[in-house]
Amino acid sequence: MKKKVLFVFIIYMFFSIFGVPINGENQTSESEPAKTSIAELDELMKNKTIANCEKAIKGYESLLKIDPNNYEILYKTANAYTAILDIKTSAIIIEKDEYKPMLKEKGKIANTYAKKAYELKPKDKDVVAACLVSYAYYSASMGIIKAIFKGAGGHYKSLARQLIEIDDKHLGALGYRMLGKFYHVAPWPVGSKKKALKFFKKALETDNTVLYCHYYVGLILFKKKQYDDAKKEFTFVLENEPATHENHYIQAYKKMARYYIRLIDRKKQK
Repeated sequence: MKKKVLFVFIIYMFFSIFGVPINGENQTSESEPAKTSIAELDELMKNKTIANCEKAIKGYESLLKIDPNNYEILYKTANAYTAILDIKTSAIIIEKDEYKPMLKEKGKIANTYAKKAYELKPKDKDVVAACLVSYAYYSASMGIIKAIFKGAGGHYKSLARQLIEIDDKHLGALGYRMLGKFYHVAPWPVGSKKKALKFFKKALETDNTVLYCHYYVGLILFKKKQYDDAKKEFTFVLENEPATHENHYIQAYKKMARYYIRLIDRKKQK
């Protein structure tokens, strides 16, 4: 009996010392961090906050160390970086010089990930969308005039048109609305409020739910002194819920829509 007990004790110590699971199952050391799945990170990104985006970036980048050519993880990493820029600049509702260092840093990183994904899957709509948005932010860091002279405008428009060709409805008609924004902010002779209005309206014909587009249609109409029509657009922005993809930055647009409605009301009272 004593020999049997001693034998069992020796076996137990052997397994304990050499780390062999006693119950025959794989066990994770308490000091070893749990591996994060793409699904868990995607769930985190459904609620886009700075903290969640930063956590997602760490998770995606750790997965890329294992699988560096996974196009899905690459474009999602790019999207996490651009979501931070969305939040911090309210999707550049107003251009500010103070944004440029951040746009250059994070925009460049995002675009590097997106371009690598594009090399792997050039016809995937999510990849093209990630390239378009990240490139728009990165080129914005140069200032629109400098970016145009460097040829950024041509590449920007090419990506937007490619996305429209693949799926013009994707992410709230992203291709059309990015063209609208380009022509709205670009100076003459490249910029054109007429073309901007055309593309924003085309985006709304494709997907009427996007508050971002209603805001810019309202803004252009306001500048054209078409106050009644502008007020309808701004009121739509105020009274409706944002699309999922714009929820994290839309509050600034609602605030500005409220401002323009008050301004229109004052103008009409005079």
